[in-house]
This record gives sequence, C-alpha cells and structure tokens, in this order.
Amino acid sequence: MQYRISVYLSSMPTARRPIGPTTRHVAASIRQLRTELGMSTTTMAGRLEALGHPVSQSGVTRMETGQRQITVDDLTALAAVLGVTPSALLPRTTEPEFPAATEGE
Repeated sequence: MQYRISVYLSSMPTARRPIGPTTRHVAASIRQLRTELGMSTTTMAGRLEALGHPVSQSGVTRMETGQRQITVDDLTALAAVLGVTPSALLPRTTEPEFPAATEGE
C-alpha cells in the first residue's frame, strides 16, 4: 500500500512557486558579494559543504539566477560563507511587502 502512495505522489505534477522580489534581491546580493570576494561558485559550494550545508555548484548558480528557491537555512549558510549577517542579504525596506499581513495587529 505504501508503495502505491509513493508512486502516486511521485507521478503528480509539482507546481513551482514563482520566485518573488525578496528572493530575487537575495540572489543578486549573493552573486554581487561572491563576485566582489573573487569567489567562484565551485569554491562557494565547497565552503557550504564544509559548513555542513551542501549545495552543488549548479545549485549555487541556480540560486543566483533565480531558478532555485532560497530557504532560510540556505540564507544563513550563504551569509556565513560570504562573511555577512543574513539580514545583509535581504532588501532594506521600511514598508512591509505584504501590507495585509500587518492589518489588525
């Protein structure tokens, strides 16, 4: 029975969530800082691996080009490799991106 469920789930189409403006900003920040440091995507992947957060070289490239979502764990590990705080990779904004989320507080 469990086999049938996994076969069913693996055959279901997966809907990818579109990359949002925050992820695009983080992606650009990662690429800019990595380039400024003279670090290749291969080197970055190796340093992420050394931190215990393995991401392949192509995974790093996909993050930087917006083809891969960036998780909070990714953000933290990438910031450590780049020598910045995670917040340094995020956009600086004074207004909430999703105003409805702050209504009623």
